[in-house]
Amino acid sequence: MDLFDSQNNGYKAKKNDGGKLHKLALDAFISQFMPSKSNPASAEDAANISAYLADEAGRVWCEGDAWPPQEGNSNNNNPDPGTGPDPGTGAGAEFPIDVLVVSFSPSNHWDSGEGTTYLREVLGANADFTVTEAKTRGSMGKEDLSQYDVISFIGTLKEPFSGDEKAKFEAYMKAGGSFIGFYQAVNTSRGWGFYQTEAMNVTNVAKGHVHGSATANSKVTNTDHYIMQGVPETVAFSGKIGWYYPTPRPEVEVLMTASGPKNGWTFKDTPIVWIKDTEWGGRTAYSQPGPLKHNIKNINNTPWFDEYVTRMFYWAAGHEK
Repeated sequence: MDLFDSQNNGYKAKKNDGGKLHKLALDAFISQFMPSKSNPASAEDAANISAYLADEAGRVWCEGDAWPPQEGNSNNNNPDPGTGPDPGTGAGAEFPIDVLVVSFSPSNHWDSGEGTTYLREVLGANADFTVTEAKTRGSMGKEDLSQYDVISFIGTLKEPFSGDEKAKFEAYMKAGGSFIGFYQAVNTSRGWGFYQTEAMNVTNVAKGHVHGSATANSKVTNTDHYIMQGVPETVAFSGKIGWYYPTPRPEVEVLMTASGPKNGWTFKDTPIVWIKDTEWGGRTAYSQPGPLKHNIKNINNTPWFDEYVTRMFYWAAGHEK
C-alpha cells in the first residue's frame, strides 16, 4: 500500500471529543484515516504497516513524532509548522489551524465578501492556517463543524441561520470549539440566546447604530496580552465609522475600549474588543474593528492590524505564546 504524507506532518488526525486531538496507536490511526477517512486501510494491513515501521525505525511512530519514523524519534522533531507568531506550547489544535469563515447576510446589506476575502488573503498566506468559506444561505449547515479549530462570523447580519445550523453551531461550541466574531457579528441573530450569551458574550446590544464620518480614540486595556502585542496603545479612528454599543458579560476580559462622538452620540470607554474562555474548553473573541470598508477605513490592511487579526486566530486555537 502506498501512503503519501504530502504535508510531511505525520498525518493530522480528525478532531472529536471536545475538539481535542487523540493520540492513537499507529495501527488504529492508519485503519481510521489512511490513506483517507472514506477509504481506510483494513485492520490487518494497518497492523502490518505499523509492525514494518516499528521494525525499520526501532519503535512505533506516535502522533507528534517526527515523520517519517526514524530511530531515536522524539516529540521535539516536528517540522516547522509555519512562519507566523510562535505557537508556543499551548494544548490547542495542531497545525494547520482549520478556520471556517461564515459571511452570509440575508439582506446583502453589506458587502460581506470583503471580510472573507481579507481573511483568505491574510490567513491563507500563512502556512499555519487553512481557510474555508461559507458565504451562501445554508452553507454553514452543510459543513462538518467538528473539523474546524475556529469558526468566525464576519459580514453576517440580521438572521442568516436556520434552526438546524444553530443546533450544529451550539453542538460545536459545547464540544470545545472556538469562535471569533467581527463587527456586525454582535448584531447577528439577536434573538438567538445561546449565541449572544455564549459566543458573543453580551447581555445587551444597544440600538441606534448609524453610519457617518466621525472620529474616535481607542485604548488598549491590556498591552501585555498576546493578541494586543504590536497594537498601538491608542489609535485615532477616522473616516466612515460604524459602531454598535454592546454590553459584554462581566466575566469577559476587555482588551480595547473606545471613546468619542458619533453623529450626536457620545460614548466613553466602550468595550470594543474582548475575549473569554468557554466552560467547554474553547475560546471566544469579539472585535468591533473589522476588515470592512464601511467599518474603520484608516486601520484596515495596515501591518499592525493584519498581525492583530492573525494573533486573534492563533489565540483562539490555543497557540499563543
